[in-house]
Amino acid sequence: MRKLVFLLQIWSITVQAQTLDTQQLLVVTTPTLTSVTGTLRTYEWKQIQHQWKQARPPQAIVVGKNGLAWDRKHPLASPPHKQESDEKAPAGIFRLGTAFGTEPKPAALHWPYVQTNRSCFCVDDARSRHYNQLVHTDSVRKDWTSAERLFIPDYKYGLVLAYNTDSPQAGAGSCIFMHLWENPTHGTAGCTAMTETDMLSLLRWLDPAKKPLLIQMPEPDYDRLKRLYALPE
Repeated sequence: MRKLVFLLQIWSITVQAQTLDTQQLLVVTTPTLTSVTGTLRTYEWKQIQHQWKQARPPQAIVVGKNGLAWDRKHPLASPPHKQESDEKAPAGIFRLGTAFGTEPKPAALHWPYVQTNRSCFCVDDARSRHYNQLVHTDSVRKDWTSAERLFIPDYKYGLVLAYNTDSPQAGAGSCIFMHLWENPTHGTAGCTAMTETDMLSLLRWLDPAKKPLLIQMPEPDYDRLKRLYALPE
């Protein structure tokens, strides 16, 4: 039954986009579950044509150094599941959180944005009440032993993925973002990364009113769902 519910949700994203108000999709695919490199494609729902249309040119991305691992809450997931510190990016379907960066909010950006400073961290200590949250150490009481510093070059511009944020499960992974890459072949600690030009273009394209979603998974899995449920090419 859970599998059927999930497949109906996929179907709803496609044929009832106007009802769900999901009108922007980000699709990240990699050749295999262990691949480091992949492609990001963006789509918008066109009500008149009643179909998804490509919104921006495809762009190169990298994922985790060890590829992808399925979100264990995903009804179609199979092992390996995403875990803390496995250096794998999560596979599944995700909402998007706030954008952030060390620079002031870029011009023409409509998505929520937080400018970071040296007091900004993302907590990856599952024992903390701030687990998997962005915090300012000058405004909250520290109760963690491990956190990721956000004031670094790779986070000049970034975007939070809403992975393991609703009733977060300890050990399932935390602090998952889209951010700037080091180079086109170097994987991340568990995020999806790209060039600064592509990141800025993506952030400026996002429209809160269109409630965008990220679909991220290996190409064979996406192709299977695409054929069954008329997802974007």
